[in-house]
Amino acid sequence: MIDKVYKVLLFEVDERWIKALKKTFEPWGDKVQIINKYVSDENSDTTVTIDSLINTFDTNSIFIKLDVEGAEKKALEGAKKTLTSSEYKCKAAICTYHKHNDYEDLSQLMKDISYEIETTDRYMLFIHDLDIKPPYFRKALIRCQKGLNY
Repeated sequence: MIDKVYKVLLFEVDERWIKALKKTFEPWGDKVQIINKYVSDENSDTTVTIDSLINTFDTNSIFIKLDVEGAEKKALEGAKKTLTSSEYKCKAAICTYHKHNDYEDLSQLMKDISYEIETTDRYMLFIHDLDIKPPYFRKALIRCQKGLNY
């Protein structure tokens, strides 16, 4: 798939993964930029927003894939300008299993900015959020796009 994209911004803060990621994407060094910060809703020494990086693209087609260990809502808040702009055609795939209400909350957030939501009819077992009583079955992912003609 990497051959089909213009550019990839990959966010990773765990230094143990940086070397492996650089090696994995070495053949596509001109396309893949590894950013050693958390993707979030603010810019700081340790965080960055998608909106602040959008000018690094020479395209108006944007695909956002988020699996950021429960920080998906913050990452989407930091991408709101990009997601709502008529300048960009955005699609997204967002993990919704890290927190108990992620599926409902993240789906509503995207619907509120006029995105259509699709998901599979299956569930995954997630046992890492032990503050919630069983069952631990959750929707894993939402796919989002704006309008039927996109």
